[in-house]
Amino acid sequence: MNKTQKGAWFTLLMSVLLIIFLGYILLAMFTSGEPPKTFVKFWSLLVLGLMVFSLVWLRIKQSPAEVDSDERDDLIKKRAVTASFVSVWILLIASTIATMSIVGDNGSVTVYLLPILNFGVFLGVGLVYSVAILTQYGWGGKDGEK
Repeated sequence: MNKTQKGAWFTLLMSVLLIIFLGYILLAMFTSGEPPKTFVKFWSLLVLGLMVFSLVWLRIKQSPAEVDSDERDDLIKKRAVTASFVSVWILLIASTIATMSIVGDNGSVTVYLLPILNFGVFLGVGLVYSVAILTQYGWGGKDGEK
């Protein structure tokens, strides 16, 4: 598994964990008031631990002769960025339509909801980027070889 695949797996894992965390926080905000403090501490420690683990895991090479990236990796990254760019617009339009349908024509969106929407779009784009990279490599751990 090369550096690009490791980064994509890490981004995929972190995006999914943060989407679950954000979903629970939003659910708790709109139903019972605030999330339990033990839940927030657990998820914060989990994300922090994974980030520390990634500092080591993403830097380790399989062999000293392994290059950081080649032409194929650059092409895969370029295609993944294109897919992510398209997904930004789709997710922004979807969040706008969802917000308009929830609050209605005469309603107003509270200020604290806008950063949450933007963070959700950011997580969605990270998810699309990771899936695009892993799909192009064929989801295998064999450096894209079939």
